[in-house]
Amino acid sequence: YDSSTERRKPLFDLLSRAGVAESGLEGLLSVSKTKSRKSSAEDWLRQADNLERNRLWAHAEKAFLKGGDEKRALEAGGRRLCDEAAVAPKEARSAAFHHAAIAFMLCASREPEERARGVSLVRAARIWCAAASFASSSRAAGFYARAGEVLRDGVDPPRLVDALSCFVGAAEQTPKDKMAWATAQGLAARALQDSGADAERLPAALHPPSAL
Repeated sequence: YDSSTERRKPLFDLLSRAGVAESGLEGLLSVSKTKSRKSSAEDWLRQADNLERNRLWAHAEKAFLKGGDEKRALEAGGRRLCDEAAVAPKEARSAAFHHAAIAFMLCASREPEERARGVSLVRAARIWCAAASFASSSRAAGFYARAGEVLRDGVDPPRLVDALSCFVGAAEQTPKDKMAWATAQGLAARALQDSGADAERLPAALHPPSAL
């Protein structure tokens, strides 16, 4: 953070309350450990929970890793990348959102509980749609298609209408790609058959996704 003492004071106060301050990550547990005892995994995870509650994603990510919880480290890392993408120059946002989506996909792969896994997968799909909005046409098509595949094939039950919206977005980015349009049309037929109460959302799904 800023080298000016006055300008950094609010952040310093926040980090100090979280047990971080200027001493960095290695000093996270200084208030609770003695010099003769190394920090245990439980110590790191307890501190990581506190950092996560304070939305200090970068510190939480490292602390979860120190505690051996890769899944939660990936989640914190994904959130960190989303925050960085939101303030990055426009030309850098697509890549940052893409990396965040991958982090949530990896988080989902380590999640044993089906509902929580689905939450991470849907989050990854949403982030790929955000990446698409800052990407070139060819890359945007790929991001939309990935999001659509996750929503169609990765979650249970499938989110067919949202997946259709993503595949339409992919097709519109590459209008000469007949396969992309065929994928969208095939899913539209499946969504119409299977969506039930979501059928009324189908007309809106025939446009690229703004937010899932």
